[in-house]
Amino acid sequence: MTITVTDLRSAKGVVRACMTTRADIFPKCIKDPSAFRAVVPASGKVEIRFTGVKPGQYAIALLHDENDNGKADRAM
Repeated sequence: MTITVTDLRSAKGVVRACMTTRADIFPKCIKDPSAFRAVVPASGKVEIRFTGVKPGQYAIALLHDENDNGKADRAM
């Protein structure tokens, strides 16, 4: 499965993605050991690839982590 992200505010940092089937814990899919995760460099167009994805319903959380600190900084 490939997800394309466009129109990021800047090309700084990384884009963090987490994809899960668990609606009960979304968007904190870090609590799901079977979740798919990826971290890719930010750019004008970001492609995130997940392999081994079985058919089903998934939710994906994306974070443009401009300072690459692993947190969702809200005051910028």
